[in-house]
Amino acid sequence: MNKNNFPKISIVIPNWNGQRFLADCLDFLSKINWPDYQVIVVDNGSTDGSSEFIRNDFPQVILIENRENRGFASACNQGIKWGLKCGADYVLLLNNDTVVAPDFLTKMAEAAEADEKVGIVGAKIYYFDQPEKIWFAGGDFIQWRASGKHRFWQKQNSAELGGVEPSDFVTGCAMLVKKQIFQDIGCFYEPYFLTVEDLDFCWRARKAGWKIQVNLDAKIRHKVSNSRRGEFSFSNGYYGTRNRLFFAFRRSHNLLGGCILLFFVIPIRIIQWMLIKRFPMVRGIIFGCFDFFRGKMGPIED
Repeated sequence: MNKNNFPKISIVIPNWNGQRFLADCLDFLSKINWPDYQVIVVDNGSTDGSSEFIRNDFPQVILIENRENRGFASACNQGIKWGLKCGADYVLLLNNDTVVAPDFLTKMAEAAEADEKVGIVGAKIYYFDQPEKIWFAGGDFIQWRASGKHRFWQKQNSAELGGVEPSDFVTGCAMLVKKQIFQDIGCFYEPYFLTVEDLDFCWRARKAGWKIQVNLDAKIRHKVSNSRRGEFSFSNGYYGTRNRLFFAFRRSHNLLGGCILLFFVIPIRIIQWMLIKRFPMVRGIIFGCFDFFRGKMGPIED
């Protein structure tokens, strides 16, 4: 990479009542070694003082304020459009409950710059409170059930897990995207509101001929699903189920995968979660199925 010609990168962070995470996230970002970047926080109507905190403690951050929670996909799209308007060559989508290594962005950008057909790059993501336990190290699209699977999920890190690897998708927790992709396929699909928009986006990118990679030397730690009250919460069950069904039947038209998901995978999941007493997850799955059949997208109704 030409040291005198670093691509400009806009880092977009959607936020909803995440003030307790922002100090760590923004502080670590201020210490990265990439020379040409800006940070954009899109606040989705937070009521916990997030906007005031950013204005007072991180005045260099660009703050976009919404009056209401417009959802993860919509907030990402707002930040993406702002970044591209400012001349970004890449947009990095990043969760507010992450902390990053100083060279994470350099590693991701190097992978993207090495091949003009590589349009999306991810990182190796660890659990924040278990720094050697992997949350994401690349992803595989499972055609027969119309969904994605995290590689090495909840596995311990090892020395062999390094370098750049192809990936079917990259999680929206940390996704570096070339500007040409947005010009080619557009942005995130907003009716999802939360969850599956990243899989949908990557599926469309691959369909358009773009390559996706993950640089396992780019390291991030993630306070997984804190904004949704845990990895096995009602909202995770709800959005994950409803949106995966919508993706299978309405977006990718994978009827076989959708039917297997609906009549085989989901019933087994319900039984599994009931056996280990993850009852909020079970409720979320059931309500997600119900809302899919009645065509309800967007946020959960109160």
